[in-house]
Amino acid sequence: LPDKLWRVVWRDPSSVNPIYALALLQSPAVRRELSARSSGTGGSMKNISQAKLMVMPFPMAPPAEQAEFAQAAGTVQELKDQAARRLAQTHHLLKTLQSRAFSGTL
Repeated sequence: LPDKLWRVVWRDPSSVNPIYALALLQSPAVRRELSARSSGTGGSMKNISQAKLMVMPFPMAPPAEQAEFAQAAGTVQELKDQAARRLAQTHHLLKTLQSRAFSGTL
């Protein structure tokens, strides 16, 4: 997207789940389409005009399926957060074990 800030306002906010919309905009297929419609000289400096974005079709699932997706995405994020906490805890325990082993207090 351009280096300007945009605010997306849906015509019917009840028809779009924000978590679904974010995942949709981050999906490889939509990113490729955005890139194809973008203009500019450098790979990191490409922009898409608001007019081009406004006419771009987006695959919108029915609201019930969007809600189901958002629920599943929330569960996945929760599991990722738990795994990250456990990994940090494991690293801490490993450092403690190494410290004790090399200091002779094991």
